[in-house]
Amino acid sequence: MSDDLLLEEAIEAIEEGQPQQAREILTRLLKSEPQNATYWVWLSVVSPSRKEQIYCLQTARKIDPDNEAARRGLILLGQLKDEHTPPFPLHRAIAWQKNVQLEKEKDEEGPTGWRAWLANPALRASGIGLGLLILVVGVFMVLSRPQVGQLQITLAPTNTLD
Repeated sequence: MSDDLLLEEAIEAIEEGQPQQAREILTRLLKSEPQNATYWVWLSVVSPSRKEQIYCLQTARKIDPDNEAARRGLILLGQLKDEHTPPFPLHRAIAWQKNVQLEKEKDEEGPTGWRAWLANPALRASGIGLGLLILVVGVFMVLSRPQVGQLQITLAPTNTLD
């Protein structure tokens, strides 16, 4: 397996919460290429103690003095002074940020179904107008229909001449 694929596998192990597996892969990579500053920086991520983290980052800085990740790590661990370091650019969202982004996307898409209908003022006004029209027509029909069922008593003349 190439070194790039092994490094990707180590990074995936870190992301999946398997630091021991990542540490083993990175150790194997450093045995084959001990002058790779990137490997040292990633090894600092899975190092169990603060002392080992500092050692890994200092080694990465000795190999590559311009290594920004190693410099920032040493600043975070209190080994270097912060000289107005800009924050790391995020190339991918962190797990909690994905959830926030999904909620924002839902909000940006707008409401769906009945909520979308109710949110549209034109549709809402036409719905209210239609409802009122149905109500008026219904009332008119009830009031104008012939009165059926009323008892009408008519007296017919009767002959009572017996």
